Amino acid sequence: NAKAVINAQNGLINIVPLTADFYEGRADASATIDARPAAPTFRLQNNVTGVNIGQVLQAKLGEDYVTGAANVSYNLNSAGNTMTAIRQNAGGTVNFDVGEGVINKWQLSRLLNQAIVFFETGQIPQNVDDEIRFTSLKGTFNGQNGIFRNNDVTMTGPEVHALGEGWINLAAQNVDYTVKVGLGTQPDAGAKHLPIRISGPLSKPGYALDTQALVVNKAKEKIQEKILDKIGGDANEASPEKDAAKQLIEGLLGGQ
Repeated sequence: NAKAVINAQNGLINIVPLTADFYEGRADASATIDARPAAPTFRLQNNVTGVNIGQVLQAKLGEDYVTGAANVSYNLNSAGNTMTAIRQNAGGTVNFDVGEGVINKWQLSRLLNQAIVFFETGQIPQNVDDEIRFTSLKGTFNGQNGIFRNNDVTMTGPEVHALGEGWINLAAQNVDYTVKVGLGTQPDAGAKHLPIRISGPLSKPGYALDTQALVVNKAKEKIQEKILDKIGGDANEASPEKDAAKQLIEGLLGGQ
């Protein structure tokens, strides 16, 4: 059910509207290609509602790594005569919001389950389930000169929440992203988190628990226990001495 109206004159092409039903959802888009400059410019706006993200990933990547109904809106622009130039000049904004769904068959979902067990036992198991359920997954990416940055991805779930931040470099075709996993169903920046690093080439990024952060957090807990024990009194009871000790620990260990 795709429909498009294309108008072209003197090297300027406008496609408005551009609509289609696909993967149980709908897209309402518009596109502009200006071929008059030496380096053609491109602009694409799209509002996708209710698309089955699992079906999209299955078709494009061979696996439904994430399932759920997704709403995605983006306003993207670029310029260039080659795909390399277009990636280097890409910019704009992408917003996504996925309702209840599942992350599965993915190294990231296994690491999320490892984080849950670590919080419960203090140990990182080797064999865990590769499926994890969430109730909400959303965020925004802002791009300029081929680099799209994000610092507001949030995931809520029945057992844990996650906060994400980092960047995707389309020009260099690599990624550096951190997912901080914490106990509790609602995102809490002040909660204890276990970082998962996603880095490397976009075609095959690496996934790993940030063990250095684990060591720092454990050390901070031990030091804090020792200092508060020396100060005496209830560890949960506020006092100028306890506040000063906590600030000192945060300063020495970088607030990791």
